[in-house]
Amino acid sequence: MTDCNSNDSKYMSTVPPPPPDNGGQICWVAREVYGVNDGRWLEFRSWLLGEAPGWLRKTYVKHGAAFATWVSDKPLIKKGLRRMMDRAIRR
Repeated sequence: MTDCNSNDSKYMSTVPPPPPDNGGQICWVAREVYGVNDGRWLEFRSWLLGEAPGWLRKTYVKHGAAFATWVSDKPLIKKGLRRMMDRAIRR
């Protein structure tokens, strides 16, 4: 399984890591939406840490793990989220 804290320089960010209470892992929703074998979750992570609005980053860090669990069995919602995430990473 690919680690959220990839050392691939393409995905490096200058944004400080998230607070330690979440274990440094903030890829829950993107991994659920794209799947762990699809590199777009890493592109979304890079966008989230570097370009996303602060309110979205804070909300994702606070609620992302629970939301990813909730959305795991909702393919139509995941499809909509994938479309939004794709738009964000193509900017």
